[in-house]
Amino acid sequence: MTPRKYRVDIYWSVEDECYLAEVPELPGCVTHGETVVEAAQNAEECIEAWIEMALEDGDPLPVPSVEKHWSGRFVARIPRDLHGDLAIEAERQGVSLNQYVVAQLAASGASRARRVPRPTRAATGRARASRKPAKAT
Repeated sequence: MTPRKYRVDIYWSVEDECYLAEVPELPGCVTHGETVVEAAQNAEECIEAWIEMALEDGDPLPVPSVEKHWSGRFVARIPRDLHGDLAIEAERQGVSLNQYVVAQLAASGASRARRVPRPTRAATGRARASRKPAKAT
């Protein structure tokens, strides 16, 4: 099988006192480690286990985000009053609506947006790959 390069988010969990590693494109693929290196190694095992289970179940594998190609365009339906407010502010600043919205999104941190899960150490295990998203409590 050709290895696929899935994104792995590694961050320190104060609650669990260890590094958590999550693979956002593979729901439920979360593990941990005492060090960043250990968390990354455990993530590779978790990815392999997740993929193995998906193949056994006959499910298609998600395309890694690094293999996706975005056009740089999207259409968003927004309330008319918000559209008006944005257009007025863009005009006030002397820029196009597109330039204004792009600047607002960039300033909001949207380009760095990611969800931060809260699994506990006991729930993550060494290389858990359940393929089912954790239920919110």
